[in-house]
Amino acid sequence: MTLELPETEPGTIHRGYLDVVDQLPTGAPEQLPLIVADGEREGPTLWVTGSIHGNEVTGVAVCQDVVHDALPEGLAGRVVSVPNLNPAGLRRNRRTSYYDNDDPNRKFPDVEYVQSDADPGETVDGPRPPNQQAIICRRIFDLFADDADVLLDMHTAMAGAHPFTTTRSVSPWFSSSRPRSISTGTSSGRRPGRRSTTPGFPR
Repeated sequence: MTLELPETEPGTIHRGYLDVVDQLPTGAPEQLPLIVADGEREGPTLWVTGSIHGNEVTGVAVCQDVVHDALPEGLAGRVVSVPNLNPAGLRRNRRTSYYDNDDPNRKFPDVEYVQSDADPGETVDGPRPPNQQAIICRRIFDLFADDADVLLDMHTAMAGAHPFTTTRSVSPWFSSSRPRSISTGTSSGRRPGRRSTTPGFPR
């Protein structure tokens, strides 16, 4: 199964869903909310994602607020917003999904998989059958790796924590035209934030 973004017209906003799993054990599909703002002019593509940890709901609101009705006017490029990467965690207000109790942010493909185009079940620890969350993360990873010029992944820190931004280069996995991925932590604290820059994909 390969995910695809919908066709959009310049100057419009599309709201819908990404069907990331055709059929869960319950018989229903798993869907991620999707908002795409297509600018009036050509330009780069910004992805904004939130709630890979189901109890970090600040990112959901940020992703929704980023794409407002007036955004396409004067915009050069596209903004792709996925407010919730972990619906199974959000439904029960837990960091993890109910597919397993592992951190879903660790379910994205391993470096070896990305560099060698290995079978999705191959990892640094050898073959493993992927669970539902790993399947979702792999499919959404493949989509934004192919489409995004910049990725902003929103997280939520504890109240009173230092707000921070972590910037990490995504090369060599992406081409030079896909230079930057940014993971952000937000909280209600008002103390000055900090910024760190390290190589590698956000894990």
